[in-house]
Amino acid sequence: MPFWSRRPKDPDAWLREGAAFYRRLGWFAEWNDLSEDDLFREVLERFETQGNDRPDPTYRSADVSVMALDDTRVWWQDLEADVCKENQVYVDIVHDLARMSRGAVAVTDVTERWGGDEGPITVTFNANGTRQVVHPEYNNDWITPGVFLSFQRLLAATPYRFYTWDTQGQDFFCAVLTEAEARRIRKERGVRLDPGL
Repeated sequence: MPFWSRRPKDPDAWLREGAAFYRRLGWFAEWNDLSEDDLFREVLERFETQGNDRPDPTYRSADVSVMALDDTRVWWQDLEADVCKENQVYVDIVHDLARMSRGAVAVTDVTERWGGDEGPITVTFNANGTRQVVHPEYNNDWITPGVFLSFQRLLAATPYRFYTWDTQGQDFFCAVLTEAEARRIRKERGVRLDPGL
C-alpha cells in the first residue's frame, strides 16, 4: 500500500508489522530469535537511541526509516560529509558497503590517499582478493559516487544490486537487495526502490 494511502488506526501495529516484514527479508539479523513483541521493543529502543521519533506511517520516509535502523543493510547519510584527507570518509564507506554486501564482497587493506587538500584522491582496497583502485572526484566536502560505482561493478556478478530511494534532499539512501526483494518491498510496503545508482 503506498504511503499516501496509509491511515493505520494503530501506528504501533504498523511499526510492529513493518519490523517483522523487514526481519523476514534479512534485516535485524541480531534479533532473529526475538518474538515480534520483543522485536518491536528493540526497534523502538533503537529509534530512541538514535535520537529519532518513531516514524509516522503516513510519511513518505516511514518505511525507509525502519529499514535504516539496520546499518548492515542500508547506507543513508548526508553527502555533505566533511570529506577531507584527515577524515578518511571513503575508507569508512568502503567498509560500510562491504558490510552491506551480504557476504558478496569481502574487503581488506583499504587506504585513502590525497595528493593535496583538493586531491587527487586515490582509494585502494582488495575485494574478494582483487585489487581495486578508485579515484573519487574532489567536490569540496561532498561524497562523490566513485566508490559506490566500484561496488556496483563488484555486485554485478552476484544476485545483489544497489537499490536507491529518492530522498528528495542532499542525503543518499541505498540498500543491497535482490530484484525479488525490491519487488516485494514495493508491492507489500509501497516503497519504490530504484535499481542502480
